Amino acid sequence: MTAAPPAEVESAPATDWMNGARTAQQIVTAQIAAGQTADEIAGKWAAAETTYDDATATPAQREWHDGATHTAGDLIETYRATQAAEAAEVTRDDLGRGHDATEPEAELEAG
Repeated sequence: MTAAPPAEVESAPATDWMNGARTAQQIVTAQIAAGQTADEIAGKWAAAETTYDDATATPAQREWHDGATHTAGDLIETYRATQAAEAAEVTRDDLGRGHDATEPEAELEAG
């Protein structure tokens, strides 16, 4: 039996929206890797937003901006939820061991 030829994949250049989304993903990922909190990241995006003027933006700039802000907002909210879940897990772990979540963990003795 003869193998069928590979299907042709149609490709198109990335849209301005996709380019904005990719840029936001790279920036937010770098901010997370640098140890910034979701609130710090959101604050920096809000500050950057003040420099955007929709009235003077070209259609391509608007599309890029929409992709970037949409993606950054989604990533920040996901990160915020992750931070909250991790904090809740730490609290549950501490309370499950009978520790107050505000007390430093007691050192374990070897032996």
